[in-house]
Amino acid sequence: MHHSGNDGMKDLKEIEYHHMVKNRYDDVGCHFLIHPTGTIYEGREIVYKGSHVQNANSGKIGILMMGDFDHQWWDIDDDLSNTNLNALNKLITTLQTFFPIRYLGGHKEYLPNQGYSCPGSEIMAKIDGLRGKYGFVKP
Repeated sequence: MHHSGNDGMKDLKEIEYHHMVKNRYDDVGCHFLIHPTGTIYEGREIVYKGSHVQNANSGKIGILMMGDFDHQWWDIDDDLSNTNLNALNKLITTLQTFFPIRYLGGHKEYLPNQGYSCPGSEIMAKIDGLRGKYGFVKP
């Protein structure tokens, strides 16, 4: 799980530009993106390894929640809504029908010593509940 972070990008073209031009990825780094309206977009095709966990992308499906879900005093943040969570639940349910998913984690859980806050405190507050609901374990 990721969020678009302090920039809070919610525009697909902006995210694509950031990933492909600034980061020099082959495509959008995550496989799926969830817009605040609940629309689920396909980013990188699922048959290709993502670019979302530094040097550890094999066997992972990257999901980006579009927005900034880590509250800081210096910027404008987004609230994680039921619309966001409903879309995420639909995506997880669909993915489970095609893939034997065992783990669910936030970006920072895959790189614990890197100092990441991604996917933000609001999403991290929901991850344990999602793990329990779907029978996933922490990475």
